[in-house]
Amino acid sequence: MLKKVGAQLMKLAIQLATQFQVTFIWLGVWEYNERAIQFYEKFGFKRFGQHTFMMGDRPQTDWLMKRPMN
Repeated sequence: MLKKVGAQLMKLAIQLATQFQVTFIWLGVWEYNERAIQFYEKFGFKRFGQHTFMMGDRPQTDWLMKRPMN
């Protein structure tokens, strides 16, 4: 029943971004979450940077990914 919910939500986000005529949409994803990275790439997101955040006392790295809306 909940299959493909992520894809449906992403399509809605892209549709809303188109409606609001934004230049691009972006997100952060943990560098080791390969499944999520592949999902975002499927929707046209590309890596453009990274940032470090603390998870407890351990530094973690998120990749920053964006999708142009032109």
